[in-house]
Amino acid sequence: MLVWFVQMGFRTYRLVMELPPEIEHYSWMGGVGALLFLVSWLLAWFTSLSVLREARKAAAEKALRPIPPMI
Repeated sequence: MLVWFVQMGFRTYRLVMELPPEIEHYSWMGGVGALLFLVSWLLAWFTSLSVLREARKAAAEKALRPIPPMI
């Protein structure tokens, strides 16, 4: 996605400076970057949910354990 943004910046610079546009097209890189971003965001979300579930489970188990006597 970053490559796509940089490429768009160069294209804008060339248009502002009235240079001829480049022949190469990297627009597919923006789509690939966006897809990778979405997949990584979803994986982080699922991981966060599993950590939250484990924490709640551990807290519930800790609440059920008897408190050891102080000697």
